[in-house]
Amino acid sequence: ELAGRRVLLAGSGMLGGELAAELRRRGAKIDWLYFRRVPGCDDPAVTVRPLTELPDRLPDAELVIGALSCSRPALVAEHAVRLRPGALLLDLGNPRNFDPVLIRLRPDLTVIDLDQLKHWRRHHDGEPDAALRRADETINLYRDDYERFIAGLDGRDPLESAVARPD
Repeated sequence: ELAGRRVLLAGSGMLGGELAAELRRRGAKIDWLYFRRVPGCDDPAVTVRPLTELPDRLPDAELVIGALSCSRPALVAEHAVRLRPGALLLDLGNPRNFDPVLIRLRPDLTVIDLDQLKHWRRHHDGEPDAALRRADETINLYRDDYERFIAGLDGRDPLESAVARPD
């Protein structure tokens, strides 16, 4: 449940824009940080600020999402003390946006990155059937959201992309 929760989103590219739109639909309060390209957004639940304000925004964020294309991590060891206790960090950047040392410095944090998702099966051998069932359930639960997301990426109208399916 994201309604009313404070989310820190770093990245204003295609991925950052789609994430911001979805977070707004779900009622999140967003601090949207950009590096070069200032995102256009007039939603009062969204504050747009430069990436240099990252340290000042961390204490309020329950969820921190990295969607930057930068050559080195933006969230590093010196930021660990500023992160909210128990925060969830979702690193979608390539290369990584969050320094891996953060989880060692702050074991109360949950850090998820693309490498973990990519190699998930290696850590869960013997569970492929259960994983496929969970994947099918998740896809079915969020199918309309996925279709709108893909439609937006393809340049189609996301609202016209919902497919009617029998229940």
